[in-house]
Amino acid sequence: MRPRRALLLGANAAALVALIALGGWDVLQVYTGVGLPERNGDPMELVAHRGDLDRYPENTLEGIRAATELPVEGIEFDTVMSADGTWWVIHDRTLERTTDAEGAVAKLHDTDIEAARIDGGIGFDPERHAGLRVPRLDAVLDALRGYDGRVYVDVQHAPTGVVDDVVPMLEGLDAAILCRTLDDARRVKELDAGIATYLRPEDGPADASVDGWLMEAFFEADAGALQSADLPVTTFVDQWRADEDESPIIRRAWAIGVSAFLTKQPGKAVQTRDALQDRTSP
Repeated sequence: MRPRRALLLGANAAALVALIALGGWDVLQVYTGVGLPERNGDPMELVAHRGDLDRYPENTLEGIRAATELPVEGIEFDTVMSADGTWWVIHDRTLERTTDAEGAVAKLHDTDIEAARIDGGIGFDPERHAGLRVPRLDAVLDALRGYDGRVYVDVQHAPTGVVDDVVPMLEGLDAAILCRTLDDARRVKELDAGIATYLRPEDGPADASVDGWLMEAFFEADAGALQSADLPVTTFVDQWRADEDESPIIRRAWAIGVSAFLTKQPGKAVQTRDALQDRTSP
């Protein structure tokens, strides 16, 4: 063997040993897919997190409509109520991060929110998305009436105890609500037992009104904690890591039995999942 080739092989081997030593076998599996176990149970569902962020900014009517064209099983978005009692589709409690306006949504009138223009947030491109606005929840739900996937409405950034207004708006949809508190989950079930409810484990403990856990997952997520969960787990990657390739954590989530993955890269996520499905199909 030539000395240079031997040196390169030795360096690669040393790097592999260092990787395993620093993070263990789990890290190697996450980043390479090597040695991941075969998935048991139903295929993992994919949910477009805040719409199709590959083509449009987060939580826009255009992005949510675009997500309906993808082979994903669900679409998720956030909602906050204005001072006039109108529900708007926006993640933050304030307008600053994603629009050219300022102020807390809960203290603003509808006319103030209508006047705001989207100029930031995940997926925003100033050359392609000029003029987009914050949509009302009722307009988004109307656009989803023909969608055959599940609609996930996140009310975690709204005050607790306000789900009474949201539940009737979801009639006729396969809907789920990501709840802020256990009391909210219980109230959802009182109003409409057919709506699925999800709660973060740190907001538990859960009871029969909760259908699943919502967990934030990083690449170093503890597989044991996810596997030992007593409810189906829907997981997502922190929004500040939106530009990172999700493929490694999707592979990990697939292998450890996560039921659904909220993806900010829905097109690529479908490709990753399909490759995993092909690998494990008989």
